[in-house]
Amino acid sequence: MGHPPPPLRRWVAALLLALASVGGCHLLWPFGAFLFYCLAAWLLNLPIARAPNRVLSDLGDSAINTWIIAWVARCASHGFEGLMGGNLFHPFPHAFVLSNPMIAPGLLAWPMSLLGAGPALMHNLLLLASFPLSGISVYLLARRLNGSDAAAFVGGL
Repeated sequence: MGHPPPPLRRWVAALLLALASVGGCHLLWPFGAFLFYCLAAWLLNLPIARAPNRVLSDLGDSAINTWIIAWVARCASHGFEGLMGGNLFHPFPHAFVLSNPMIAPGLLAWPMSLLGAGPALMHNLLLLASFPLSGISVYLLARRLNGSDAAAFVGGL
């Protein structure tokens, strides 16, 4: 793999310099770090980010995770009736417990399903959001533990 194109390197360098210059403000560092993590997640997952309603990262785990998230969101709309009786491993009656239920991601996708989002879009939006949210969580933890914004920013990467 090669290096990123020169304009992208200039943007990254400009963002890092901007973050370094506002060291006294404790709100700008986390906000800038979060924006950087969002940009990095978007760039590193460009095929998904360009067509989130049509593209899955692979047809293995992504396919079953997409189905599981959509199943939990569907069951949440119907009072969780039949949640454990998914159509996986038919004719076993409570087959959903044999897979990874992913209840929390399914509940996060539930409002998207109410707005008409399809299974691939729900999965991909949750996937894309997981990277910056994980990064900012580690950033905040590292800043709390060592007090350095720059070290916390690198830790969030």
